[in-house]
Amino acid sequence: MPKYKLFAGSAAAKAIAAGALLPLFAGIAPSVLVGSAAAQNACTVEPDGTISCSAPIPPPPGSPPGTPPTAGSIDLTASPNPLAVTLEEGFVSNGPMNLGTIGGADVAIVSEGVSTIESTSSGLVVDSSGGIEAQITNVTTTADSATGVLLRAVDDIIFTSDGLISTAGANADGVNAEGRSVTLNLNDVSTTGPNAQGVEVGTLDGPATVTFDLIDTSGDGSTGAIIRSTGDTTLAGNLIRTRGTDAAGFSITHDAAACIVLRAGGCDNTVTLDEVTTDGFGSVGGLVSAGGNTDVTISVLRTGADAGGGLPLPAPPCP
Repeated sequence: MPKYKLFAGSAAAKAIAAGALLPLFAGIAPSVLVGSAAAQNACTVEPDGTISCSAPIPPPPGSPPGTPPTAGSIDLTASPNPLAVTLEEGFVSNGPMNLGTIGGADVAIVSEGVSTIESTSSGLVVDSSGGIEAQITNVTTTADSATGVLLRAVDDIIFTSDGLISTAGANADGVNAEGRSVTLNLNDVSTTGPNAQGVEVGTLDGPATVTFDLIDTSGDGSTGAIIRSTGDTTLAGNLIRTRGTDAAGFSITHDAAACIVLRAGGCDNTVTLDEVTTDGFGSVGGLVSAGGNTDVTISVLRTGADAGGGLPLPAPPCP
């Protein structure tokens, strides 16, 4: 199968964005790889829609000493076909990666090594009319409302990060995902702004599973993990630490109507954590307000500030 090499921001990419060259790239939506003029991520585009993105291009010969490789962003939204993106070892984007589909098409992102997004706005943003299965190593954002990883899907979401997801702005969640069911496999998540949740998950018609090593929030109103589920909920990890006021370690709630439909065994909660530490005023260790059976195991629970509670569990069983 032939391959075609593009650079984000190149004339060819801009031509595709304008609707040209579509016979050559059959099946690609007319907004492929739009970046700044300086963007130089090389992406190989297959006629079937498969996209493979390389590490940043080294500076040209004769560049001043210390000139860094240039990197770009990826913008491919409203694709009527499934999107399959491969991030090669060393991939770096200096802007958001925006991907989206229509018509029930899925989105898949595979990271073949260390892949990084460093953005002054949002990080990885995927809006799928089907499902999402995505991998990325590191995501860093610095602006207000710049969520590190924002995922929306009609079907199931499976997301994996084995590096660091970090945000610095207000209202900038580390990971925010909503789909029919959601599975997050995370390493470290850190947010420093106010009202910036470490992880926020919502499911439309299925279970929620969040596993991690560290979730660390510093801002007021920044809960470590918020899960709203219409099925079973699993939260498991090493350490949740919050430092701001009114910043709970975790919060789990269920859709009461869904619990009634699912009945016994359909809205159970399992929480297994090595440590939960909350330092701020009014920051409880955890909240569970949900139907079904609840099994919480926390090896070390610390709430250091006044008016911080331990673990309220108002969880009436399903009828």
